[in-house]
Amino acid sequence: MSEDQATMLQQWQNLKSQAENGELRMDAEIGSKLATRCEVYLGRLENMLNLTRDLKLLEGFGGLHSATTLRVKFAGKAVADPDSAANRLKTAIDIVTLMKQTFELSASRIEETDQSTATALDNAGE
Repeated sequence: MSEDQATMLQQWQNLKSQAENGELRMDAEIGSKLATRCEVYLGRLENMLNLTRDLKLLEGFGGLHSATTLRVKFAGKAVADPDSAANRLKTAIDIVTLMKQTFELSASRIEETDQSTATALDNAGE
């Protein structure tokens, strides 16, 4: 995981925590649209991650020692190395999942507040 991804993951974890505590709220319609957009983006990221599986076995490099070294290096960059494309995509999926959850929570919190306020006003008027 890159430093930028780690920072972004931490930021979204903090925002999700704020949404869980009711400190972060947003309009329900906006939250719903953002969560839907995240769902679309998650689908695209999952498709890209599935494509990286095809890169585990690379062919066509020849039989020279340098060719074998290159094949192993490219395969590692695709799926095996800690900083591989597959691992970066997995982290991106984690971040977008947190974003989606945060949007859903923050939108639901404002609806709960609105309902609570409406109930309190109804009770006060009786």
